[in-house]
Amino acid sequence: MASIQSRIGKAGRKISYLVLSFHGKHRRLKTGSLKDAKLLKKGIESMDEARRIVKLGLTARDRHVDEFFQEYSGHVRLRAAPNTLKRYRAALNAFLASLRLFDQKISFLSQITPEIIEDFQQKRVESVELKAEADGEKSV
Repeated sequence: MASIQSRIGKAGRKISYLVLSFHGKHRRLKTGSLKDAKLLKKGIESMDEARRIVKLGLTARDRHVDEFFQEYSGHVRLRAAPNTLKRYRAALNAFLASLRLFDQKISFLSQITPEIIEDFQQKRVESVELKAEADGEKSV
């Protein structure tokens, strides 16, 4: 969970850091001495996980589905051929239409599960409404 690392500073003294990880994010806390690092590590590990995550600012920031797809669409627009962009835009529109029609409660990326994607794929094959809305010229 937490590890202690050290390096030699500009003044030639040893500086210790406490390194914490959470879902791929790393937080490096400068502690000064090794003794301080060990005390901080002990204090942090004694906290319950929810409190520790909030205290260290390691909470996962959830993104809105529409915001993410807007950003992704811009990314694809700069790096893909026109036909690829058209195909990606159709798939994104179909997925957003599916969420609006069948899963109105989903608005954040963390709420999208593999089951929802499997369900979307099945509905895309069967649903005439979804096909009609996805084929419309709505930009993502």
